Amino acid sequence: FTEAEIRALVEAASAKGVPTAAHAHGEEGIKNATRAGISSVEHGMFMDEEAADLMVDHGTYWVPTASAVREIVEAGVEAGIPPEAVAKAEDAAERFEGAWEHALDAGVKIAMGTDAGTPFNDHGENALREMELLVEYGLSPTEALEAATVGGADLLGLDDVGKVAEGYVADLVVLDADPSEDAGAWRTVQQVYREGEQVV
Repeated sequence: FTEAEIRALVEAASAKGVPTAAHAHGEEGIKNATRAGISSVEHGMFMDEEAADLMVDHGTYWVPTASAVREIVEAGVEAGIPPEAVAKAEDAAERFEGAWEHALDAGVKIAMGTDAGTPFNDHGENALREMELLVEYGLSPTEALEAATVGGADLLGLDDVGKVAEGYVADLVVLDADPSEDAGAWRTVQQVYREGEQVV
C-alpha cells in the first residue's frame, strides 16, 4: 500500500476508535505505515534507524513477534520445512537483530505479540517463549512484562486492563516466580483469575 492508501484506512478506523496494525517487514512499508498514522507495526524485521526514529516521532508501537522466525530457524529442515524457507528465515533472523538495535536505541514503544499459528509457534505459547525472547533481544524482564501487559493494553486503547490496580479488571495469573525479575516465570502458571473469579 502507498502512504496515502494506508492513511485512508487509518482515518476510517480512527473515526470509529479502532486501532490499526500494519503487517510490515521491509523498511519502506514500515515508514509508509508509520507516516500514515498506523497504531502498530507487526514484525518490522528489517527496521532501519530512520524507521525507528519515525516510529518514536509518531508514537507507533512495534509488535516484534520474535518467536515466529526463531521457531522456523530452530526447527530447520529436519522438521520438514523446505530448505529455501529455512534460509529465508535465517536471513530474516540475522537482520532482525539489527532492527532490535535500532528500536532500543531510539526508544520505540513495544507491545508483545507472537504471530501464533506460524510453524512451531502454537497459540497459547506467547507467555512462554515470547517473553524470554524479548529479554534475549535486549529488554529487561520488567520491560518485557510491561510490553505484554501495559503496552498491549495501551496499543488496543483499553484503559481498564494491563495493571493490577484499583478500577482495573481483575484478570490475574499466579506464578511461582516474579516475572519482573525472571521472564521464565510464565512457564509455571498456578492459578488464573478472570474478572476476579478463579477459572484455573
